[in-house]
Amino acid sequence: MRPEGLTVGNEGAQIFKAALSMKQLTALEGALAGQPRGDAGVRLFGIPKLRPILSPAGSAGQIPASILGPGCLAGPGNPL
Repeated sequence: MRPEGLTVGNEGAQIFKAALSMKQLTALEGALAGQPRGDAGVRLFGIPKLRPILSPAGSAGQIPASILGPGCLAGPGNPL
């Protein structure tokens, strides 16, 4: 199967081409600028600039929210 044919419902994975515009990608890079690079498993928390990007209406958060619903990003300590 070609990667473009994958769906979350059938294969558990899906490609979202051009999920972020260049402007959105620049904003994401700016929010992560102070984080360690080159280390696997770095936890991203306590970064206020990430909230609007990862919210269900945000440029990155809208992808999981489109499949799982807007409450998918809520959790302990992270109410929406």
